[in-house]
Amino acid sequence: MRTLRRWASAARTRVRGVNLRRAGEVTTVLAACLALVISLWTASASNDRADRSRVDDLRARLRDDMSKLGELFRLVRETDLIEADDALGPAVGADSDGYRFEHGLLQQTLYNDQSAGQRRRRHRAIAAELERISQQARSSLPLGLLLDIARHYRAGDDNVGAGRSAHKAACSLASTGASIREVAAICRQGLEDLEGRGRQGEAARIRAQLLELLLAATELDWNAEREPDGTNVTERLARDAIAAADESQDTNLRVRVRYLYGKVLLYTQGLHQALGPLRESWEAAVASGDGVSQLLAGCEYGRQLPKIDVAAGIDVLLAAAQIAETDPAVRLSDDPVIIRARDMLYLQIGVNLMDAGNLGPAVVRLRDAVGNIRERGTLGLLPIGLNYLAQAELGIGQVEAGQRTLEEVVGLAAGREVGAWDAVNLAYLGWLRVVRLRDPTGLSLLNEARAATARHWQANLASLVENLYIAALLEGPREGGTLDTVEQAIDGVIGQTRRTGMLRSEVVALSLLARLKLLNGDLDAALLASDAAVAHLREAKWALAAVNAEEVLVHHAIVLAARGDIVAARNAVRRAAAEVRRKARSLSPDQQERFLREVPVNVLVAETVRNLAESNSARHAQRG
Repeated sequence: MRTLRRWASAARTRVRGVNLRRAGEVTTVLAACLALVISLWTASASNDRADRSRVDDLRARLRDDMSKLGELFRLVRETDLIEADDALGPAVGADSDGYRFEHGLLQQTLYNDQSAGQRRRRHRAIAAELERISQQARSSLPLGLLLDIARHYRAGDDNVGAGRSAHKAACSLASTGASIREVAAICRQGLEDLEGRGRQGEAARIRAQLLELLLAATELDWNAEREPDGTNVTERLARDAIAAADESQDTNLRVRVRYLYGKVLLYTQGLHQALGPLRESWEAAVASGDGVSQLLAGCEYGRQLPKIDVAAGIDVLLAAAQIAETDPAVRLSDDPVIIRARDMLYLQIGVNLMDAGNLGPAVVRLRDAVGNIRERGTLGLLPIGLNYLAQAELGIGQVEAGQRTLEEVVGLAAGREVGAWDAVNLAYLGWLRVVRLRDPTGLSLLNEARAATARHWQANLASLVENLYIAALLEGPREGGTLDTVEQAIDGVIGQTRRTGMLRSEVVALSLLARLKLLNGDLDAALLASDAAVAHLREAKWALAAVNAEEVLVHHAIVLAARGDIVAARNAVRRAAAEVRRKARSLSPDQQERFLREVPVNVLVAETVRNLAESNSARHAQRG
């Protein structure tokens, strides 16, 4: 410690030995050279004529500062305050020299020998110059530089500038496919910078943009947990984004963020609460004529509408896709929120084509969309995209491909806490192992998924996990008491779906209940539950997101046959067979063969058709 104090004292003496005027000269020269150094870095990143011309213009404007490069080297020799560092220069630009303070104490001494006001002014000046150059640069600047701009604005007490720079840095990081938690951390810092800095104009606009990006980056982590005062953190962020956009007086931004609240409500409360705000945001976006707003609102409304009306949802998604492909503000945007919505839009079109029974085009679209997301690393979309792709692969009988896809997506969550979407992926893999691969170890994955869902409950996902667990218990190896466990779980799902409006999960749960009651020999209860499932499906025109119509119908036929109503059973299974044939027609000939032979529900439909035909023939023979 004594040695360090002696060194520090010597360092201060050394600085004062060259007098404060010379120390100030170092600071001034360093600041003046900074813009030129960054300009040279920009020039080295591209050698086309436009960039050379821009740098030439910049050099002309900074001709006086060019001479200070020599002065800086002279100060290295005369003062010993700074030293040349050849490793730094080439990292910035081929013709750049690198310098650093000989020791941090020297830097701190120089820094402390300025008044607080001087430091703030110099921080703001450096930040403004760096920001000006970053706006002119055609190539992306390093994240560290963008964060430095925010840091200088923050140190200069320009918190609006700090918030604006934080948003740019977060957007830059998001475009690299980096950790969404890092993106979220930068957004939160920017929001903290803006606290207490007014709610009007630019501050409000930047706040709305930061909130929108933060919500997009953290979607996989949303949950319905309530604070002691009854509020939900994510709902509050969405409301704050809307309020900030309103205060900004930016007409397009006000329309643009309206979709956020409905999107959040789906996760925290359910479909009943979400669809109204989502529909209103879509209608407002269409009325505004703003392409970005139509993309964002259309993607979310079209994403959720298929939970009650698949065809109408696809219509909205296709209208948004038309905007995405023709509006330059959408098609050419580098805004990570817009890029994410574009990629989500194409995922949703693919999965909704699957829900509508158009399996061949669905698989092609999903593979293309997932490929684009892999390439861009789009803000947390890969776990969702791989889930959709696995469902499509399993749906056409590609079990090995589906298994690989699910194992990949489950592996993405390795080493971190399992979130809500991670739980869905775990549940699908567990179900696949138990039901399709006859591997009972899948139950441990299903139990892990249920535990994660309880920790991170989301209205639109929790019932999916529970129905997969129930199906695995019904179709996998059963032990004593299993059926009692199944009935309790089904009762819980039905109660939950009626609160949240998740009709798709209610239909599946009712069909599972009918199968359970049939196993228990309670034919009246089985028919009551199966009738309710089929009635919901009929009202939805035989198509609901994540509901396999032929599966519900064939089990309905089995219940009817068990009660002796062969005519009604044959009608039900004929509709199921027609669904299978319709889906098969969307596939290539080799895919059709696998689809009909290897998808279990299709095999069950064919067997039920034969059994009912034989039963009908036997009855006619008896009558004869």
